[in-house]
Amino acid sequence: MNNIITTTNLETITSMEVAQMIEKDHAKLLRDIHRYINQIEKINETKIGQSKIGFTDFFIESTYITSQNKIQPCYNITHKGCEFIANKLTGIKGTEFTARYVNRFHELEEGNTINSLISTMKTISDTMLEIQKSTNERLDKLENSLQDSQSVKPNLPKKKWSYWTSKMYPKYQLLTDCFHISNTELYKNLYRELQNTYPDIDLNQTIDDYCYENKLKSAYTLDVIEHNLTLRKAYEHIVDTLLPLLSKSHRDLLRMMLQRNSSSLVLFLLFLMLTISSASL
Repeated sequence: MNNIITTTNLETITSMEVAQMIEKDHAKLLRDIHRYINQIEKINETKIGQSKIGFTDFFIESTYITSQNKIQPCYNITHKGCEFIANKLTGIKGTEFTARYVNRFHELEEGNTINSLISTMKTISDTMLEIQKSTNERLDKLENSLQDSQSVKPNLPKKKWSYWTSKMYPKYQLLTDCFHISNTELYKNLYRELQNTYPDIDLNQTIDDYCYENKLKSAYTLDVIEHNLTLRKAYEHIVDTLLPLLSKSHRDLLRMMLQRNSSSLVLFLLFLMLTISSASL
């Protein structure tokens, strides 16, 4: 099969294909086309002052490679060029050629439309893949960022076992073991009891002041208490008030707490003790 080497973007068919349609030797068709081009050029030379006729609107010089790998001349013939040749033919041969080249150009147009659709769909598909890739990358970055933010508490001072922490920790252990509550629950109730017992102390404001003074965004409540002498003494008093209760009987403890008008936390812890003790009997 002949391979066409073309230098134009116009919709054309080759002179070899036209020669087959009109059942004419290709070399003879080339001579006819050369004659048509020469006639057009002579017309352009004689018709001074008139618009020139461009023969490339009809016939475009090109080459093709034969089965023996030889480069031979040919023409790419446009729709107008086929009409030009058809007008030179008469009778049935002219009618047959007209029908054939019209169908052929329709095929080319349909093929171009399909190719255009395929190209458009490929472009859309490539664009969607790029968008998906970009979206996945951004989601991965966001997920990593969220994981980092959840695994690290920014601006919180590194926890150290200070002298005060070492002193208080055994007391926390006694209270949590006795009342069967977690450290978190114990701290929460101790903070609440601190506020109830000393209403003049604004714990939240003290924490804000501590963060401002130390240029922090947040801080551990126990760190704030430890570094505030007034708070530390008040907090230690709350904890130390609970410790003697562990060595007395439940009834004596409850009676003592009522006599001392103890706050809600102490009564709550005593209630837990009584409940747990009753359940074990």
